[in-house]
Amino acid sequence: MSPGVSIAYGGLAYSWPTAAAGTPDMVTAHGQAIALSGTGTTLGLLGSANNGTDSGPVTVTYTDGTTNSGTVTFADWYANAAVPGCALAVTTPNWNQPPNGIGPHAVSLYTSTVALTPGKTVAAVTLPDESRLHVFAATIG
Repeated sequence: MSPGVSIAYGGLAYSWPTAAAGTPDMVTAHGQAIALSGTGTTLGLLGSANNGTDSGPVTVTYTDGTTNSGTVTFADWYANAAVPGCALAVTTPNWNQPPNGIGPHAVSLYTSTVALTPGKTVAAVTLPDESRLHVFAATIG
């Protein structure tokens, strides 16, 4: 995948980060709030887990101060198979392995969605405090 490319899945469009090679292109979920603005019926997150499947609560904060929450679930990036709560969005034929890596292996990204309150404008999304969850993109549709 190239920086800035659009990844469409389940009626949602995700933008792959435009980070330069060797710089972070995702966030690890540590309970932080991410600014995100828009209206729609679905929050979509594109990401993966490491060392097995992981999930946790996501809180959506609206511009009127109200919130709603749901659960984000990502399967392991190395497993290349979705689990309940996520869908396989894209698989790449290889990974950026460390210098003493174990060799080529396909890896995957998944989508997980949370229902939004219709008619409200999203102000922020608070990620779970689950360090095995990695989010590459978020969108509202």
